Amino acid sequence: MREIDEQAPRQTTQECPRCGSHLALVRFTFRDRKSGRAIDTDSRESLFWSVLALVISTLLLNVLLPSLNRDEFGTSQFAGPLPVWTPFVLAFVVLVVLEARRVFRLESAIRVQTFRCRSCRYRWDLGQR
Repeated sequence: MREIDEQAPRQTTQECPRCGSHLALVRFTFRDRKSGRAIDTDSRESLFWSVLALVISTLLLNVLLPSLNRDEFGTSQFAGPLPVWTPFVLAFVVLVVLEARRVFRLESAIRVQTFRCRSCRYRWDLGQR
């Protein structure tokens, strides 16, 4: 999710509680109902964790595990399609689970309007359901 200052603001005529000006910029965010934390609306975090799972599982299945499982001739008995396809399946499962969790959290979140006065730069929130 882009930060509040990076989003394209919309101008509204909401009155500022500090200075009384009627010019304010508004941005929308989603917050968790229980904790009040801002919820990320993009999927960069899910993509990061799925790529990390792909890299780590590829290293474990293709480098570390075969080096521990060598016979007396120096060849690995751990070969076949498992080290090749398992990291991709694991990365896909991680991506789907994290995206489902993010969508579930967004559906149960509170949509909040964050206003910023153009005159005195004061910020305040107005919650919506």
